[in-house]
Amino acid sequence: SPGLYLSSASAGWEGVEAHAFVEPDAYEGWVSRILPVLSLVLFRGGGMRFEARHPNGPWSAVTVHEKDLLLRPSWDTPLELRWKAVSPTPTRTLHLRMSQELLTRTAEELAGYDPAHLSLVERTGFQDPLLTQIGLTLWRELEQPSPAGKLYAQTAAQLLAVHLLRWYTSAGPAIKEPARGRLTPRQLQRVREFVE
Repeated sequence: SPGLYLSSASAGWEGVEAHAFVEPDAYEGWVSRILPVLSLVLFRGGGMRFEARHPNGPWSAVTVHEKDLLLRPSWDTPLELRWKAVSPTPTRTLHLRMSQELLTRTAEELAGYDPAHLSLVERTGFQDPLLTQIGLTLWRELEQPSPAGKLYAQTAAQLLAVHLLRWYTSAGPAIKEPARGRLTPRQLQRVREFVE
């Protein structure tokens, strides 16, 4: 089974968790847990053929390589997974889990978008230099923790949320940050509530 060798579980990070694994060369019959959080997986090292299916459904396959990513909005149904290495170089993965609360709050701050009308798009085997850089940065923070690690992770989580909402949702690039000096509808509502 995958070997967990780094985790942010005891680091007190807010909004995002990180777990790094060394993957076995081959594995059959892994069944995912239901997780009501966004999951972003970064692959490093050797390539692997990765297959997934819903219970008793057809298999879908993708070959992933160095710096490829996998994005799942939430693990709301179990998935059966299997994989096999396609190169002699060991594969390591970084699993980032982001809370729904952070995504919801960020969507509201971005020009007052209603999170109920935004759906993240599931993607497998794609590359995104910014997501990769954030992942690698958090990976280094796990390897060499610093006193500023908690703030570092919190800032990275916020950047992740904004980037994902702008480029990986049904609204896509239409989401813009509010014009400088103007209140978003959400901020305006807070002011009204305070005055009342």
